[in-house]
Formats: sequence, structure tokens, C-alpha cells
Amino acid sequence: MSFIAIDSMIVDYLVQAMDQGYDPSEDTNDHLRPERIATFRLFLWSELYVPPTVAAQLSATRDQPWRERLQRLVAIHLVELAATLDASLISQRVSDLRVIHRDPEDCRVVAESEIAGACVLLSFDHRLRSRLASRTSLQLLKPSDCWERLGVIRGTAPRWIPATSNPIGSKTWWHW
Repeated sequence: MSFIAIDSMIVDYLVQAMDQGYDPSEDTNDHLRPERIATFRLFLWSELYVPPTVAAQLSATRDQPWRERLQRLVAIHLVELAATLDASLISQRVSDLRVIHRDPEDCRVVAESEIAGACVLLSFDHRLRSRLASRTSLQLLKPSDCWERLGVIRGTAPRWIPATSNPIGSKTWWHW
């Protein structure tokens, strides 16, 4: 599970979890709390990739300060998949996927992730996961499911550790 692509919602969760004021015990959204925690842990213990369509979606975020935070995260901490992926292969794959899923951007994100060689695409979009899971070589997973399947042994050092000068570095909720 070393090559993990993420959709735009997952980038949102990661920015939210990285916020210096984020505290899971104060997160009132019981449904998203585990996804935010898992997303941050996946960031620390693996490598996350952003497909070109996701980067474009982030660029279209209307709220300028939020858009800048999303783009800064991608530019500094995440790996962007090459925008030079074979356009004809992507177009053909999008056409194939559109037969079973109407959202062309979802289909494009899946196609780009497949063609780039990802083994997992993280998404909280239930429709995308349920409709396309049987039609793709990717594992379409929520962050919490991916974290569980990754099987990181407790006590294993993460790939990244927030600096002690970083407010999140003193938090313990992300430790494993």
C-alpha cells in the first residue's frame, strides 16, 4: 500500500487535522473525526499523492484563504502526480468508468490514479467507492479503512514527525 492517491475531500481533512487548534476530543463531528485522524496518520506514516484533477479542483476552491492553505499543503507536503500522464489513456478510461458512474471528475481522478500506478485512492465519497470499487484495480478506501489495512505496528516510528516548534508536535492524539 505504498502508493496512495487522495481526492480533494481528503486534502481538506488533512488541512483540518494539521490545524494547530485541532483537537479530536473537541471535534463534534463523530462521523469525520476518525477520518481526520487517520488521514493525518497516513500522511505521517506513508506517502500521499495528488492526481492532477484533484490539484485543479483545489485551485477552484472559492474561499481564497482556504484555497491557499490547500494549495500550500500540496506544494510543500504532498506529491503531485505528473500532469503528463497519457491523456488518451485517461480519456478512454474515463469513458469506461462513466458508464457506471456519472461524475466525470470522479472518473478522471480514478483514471489518473490507476494510470499513475496507485494501489489505493482515498475518498470519503461513498458513491464513488461503491460504484467503482469492482471496476478498478485500485482499492477505494476511506482513510480509516486504509489506516487499518496498512497495519502499522504500534510504536513504529512515522516517516515524518512534526517539529517540536510546530504546535501539533506537542499533541499526542496522532501518536501510534
